[in-house]
Amino acid sequence: MPNRIVPNVLGRAGRFAIQRELGRGQFGVVYLASDRERDQTVALKLLERHIVKEIGLERIRQEFQHSASLHHDNLARHYELLHDEGDALITMELVEGRDFVEHVRRDLSKEERSRGATEFAACSPEGVTRLRAALPQLVAAVAALHDAGLVHRDLQPSNVQVTYDGRVVVLDYGLVSSTSVDPVAAATDGLVGTPTYVAPEQWSRKATGPASDWYSVGVMLFESLTGAPPFGGGAQEVIMHKRTVSAPRPSELVNPVPADLDEVVEMLLRMDPAQRPTGEALRAQFPIAKE
Repeated sequence: MPNRIVPNVLGRAGRFAIQRELGRGQFGVVYLASDRERDQTVALKLLERHIVKEIGLERIRQEFQHSASLHHDNLARHYELLHDEGDALITMELVEGRDFVEHVRRDLSKEERSRGATEFAACSPEGVTRLRAALPQLVAAVAALHDAGLVHRDLQPSNVQVTYDGRVVVLDYGLVSSTSVDPVAAATDGLVGTPTYVAPEQWSRKATGPASDWYSVGVMLFESLTGAPPFGGGAQEVIMHKRTVSAPRPSELVNPVPADLDEVVEMLLRMDPAQRPTGEALRAQFPIAKE
């Protein structure tokens, strides 16, 4: 763990005991930590200092307060924003489980996907059943963000966890906004998100909105059904293809693929954001089952 934060926020009164690193992203590093003050284990995200400096602490505080006010079963809870001497961190609900695609495709490991899987293979019937159970929860979570005026901009399997009892939870939405001036984009030269999963307009410096998140959902569904993303290769190659080539349907690569899932993936991956389904349409098509 970086020494720079030990005497500052994290080391204050020995409140946090860092156990291990959980992951790294564009805006910071997430750790598994014991919060002695709350007497619970949390996910602790340390923001990159240049993000804090360029966005500004006041704007980060505003964004955090907005995200922390959301209460939804399928959104990870945000607890606190702490800052000291140029460092800032967010404590969040710890969600333990598998990422979305790994949950659906138990036969395709994280390690295989991290190397950039290129082999297409149909999802098993059991996997399709898991996908049908998880998809309505994912749709509900993303739609809830949009209803609150937020756009995630970095939806990908690692940011969508499925707990071992089947709860889908969207993570890492603490620095997202759909306002006309996007502080996150400004702090990263306008480029936000992971090339494999982001919508083409996000890497063209065009306005992004809810349709951009639904494109990312489409990529996750495509990968769940086929075992690999629709476009392979390096980052620049993927971005170029997204801008110029229509994504294939899953059924063009593997069989069998349920017709309704094949169709919704095709619609979600359309290059023109205006031609993608809306959250309202997706919630109607994939409602959460009543208990």
